Amino acid sequence: MNRIVADSACGPRRGKGALVVFDVDGTLFEADRVTPEAVRVVFSRHGLPDPGMDAVRRYLGRPVAEYEAWILSLCPPEQAQEILEETNLEELNLIRSAGRLYPGVREMLDALRGAGHTLAVCSNGPERYVSCFLDAHGVRPYLSAVRARDNRPVTKADMAADLLARFPDRRPAFFVGDRQDDMEAARVNGMVAIGVGWGGFGGKHELAGAARLLHDPRELVQVVDEYMSRC
Repeated sequence: MNRIVADSACGPRRGKGALVVFDVDGTLFEADRVTPEAVRVVFSRHGLPDPGMDAVRRYLGRPVAEYEAWILSLCPPEQAQEILEETNLEELNLIRSAGRLYPGVREMLDALRGAGHTLAVCSNGPERYVSCFLDAHGVRPYLSAVRARDNRPVTKADMAADLLARFPDRRPAFFVGDRQDDMEAARVNGMVAIGVGWGGFGGKHELAGAARLLHDPRELVQVVDEYMSRC
């Protein structure tokens, strides 16, 4: 199976390296250090019960509209928008103070960039969240492109297609993520689907379509090299 995926992902090559597209939450960033605490702090401020980490984690990495609709449903209607905005602002503060890259992510980014590959981010999150993360944790300099969903009617597959069109000479192409829509984005676009086993919020059932399931970010460097040698 891996060979078939690799061949379809190669496309036209001009010796300029691979395209590696990353999800953010659960892939690069330990978002469970941030979003559940933001909800807890703001809900406590307004006298609302904390829904708990497990409830919040179910929405991490999913489209932001789903998460925000859930938050709104837990709030008094007359305060819902205010509480949502407070929660989003608290989340930005916690990205800077409590957020962390997963262990090994920076070494992986260093190695991939050093090998001449093109790196990009593709997230279901809002642009200001993604931008805050990239700048607070020094990830932006590694990237050639950033795609954030906001509340626009686009999918991960749509955003991945945009990135493939932008870098047509960078192949093979990989999509690295922890959710089913990451795997689907890879499948629809003929990319190599890399499932995240080092963090992630989707669980193994969402990663059934992965060509590889990795348990340390640094393993990705060797996998990219292997696929490069086949193309």
